[in-house]
Amino acid sequence: MKDITTLRTLFCALVRSQFEYCTVVWSPQTARNINKLEKIQTRATKFILKTDVDYDTRRKQLNLLSLEDRRFLFDVLFLYKVLNGYISIDISTYIQFYTDSDGCHPRGRDELRLKKNFARTTTFKSSFFNRIVDMWNVLPLKVRQTSNISNFKKGARDFLLSRYD
Repeated sequence: MKDITTLRTLFCALVRSQFEYCTVVWSPQTARNINKLEKIQTRATKFILKTDVDYDTRRKQLNLLSLEDRRFLFDVLFLYKVLNGYISIDISTYIQFYTDSDGCHPRGRDELRLKKNFARTTTFKSSFFNRIVDMWNVLPLKVRQTSNISNFKKGARDFLLSRYD
């Protein structure tokens, strides 16, 4: 097989889908584990394009996000679905938004900014509800305020791609 589109499709369907299954639950936290997963996509992009240019260039040519960025996208998309009622889970005990009663409002705080919960154990520090706070807060307010899933996905993906430009 020499067709780049076919090889990319096969990689996404057969290999990458295995790494992304249920990442909201098991997402790796250590740099060592993140790099191990990313190396697989690095090798795949080399194989697909049959070139040794740097990894970021190959990803752009194939229109692929890094696996870490894709996990970011899945995490914030899951939270968006929960917050907007597409998935009915009560997360009010785990996630809280800043309110007017929280005292001073530093610059950049808005009605959709999440509070970071105190984590007594390292197990909770790596849980979805603790790691999602920073991810959600880094998204632009315009993206967090979107009214439907497709606009949210597009906005979040564009945000991730713009970080590399």
